[in-house]
Amino acid sequence: CALPILSRLVSVEPKDPKDLRTAAMLTRKLSRTCVDFALVHPGTLDVSQVVELEDPSSGQHGDQARNGVAQQVLEEAGIRFVRLNRSQAYTAPALANLLGLEARE
Repeated sequence: CALPILSRLVSVEPKDPKDLRTAAMLTRKLSRTCVDFALVHPGTLDVSQVVELEDPSSGQHGDQARNGVAQQVLEEAGIRFVRLNRSQAYTAPALANLLGLEARE
């Protein structure tokens, strides 16, 4: 497991009390999902983005399915999900652009 466990970044609360079982199942799935980086707002410390470093050569289909659920949950929570190629080198300006951040001199 890389860094933050996804269930610590978001909480799943059902809109309808009948969906408690589904929410619990989703929370269990998220508790087994890790992310590589979580970017937080410096003032509020709210999570603004989650970054996953992908290894295209690994071909782990289970991870892709789990991350699809993670991406959906994060987007529903208003948290941007970004995938970056682990084997690619990025310049600071390019990385800032990919993450939607301002590059600082």
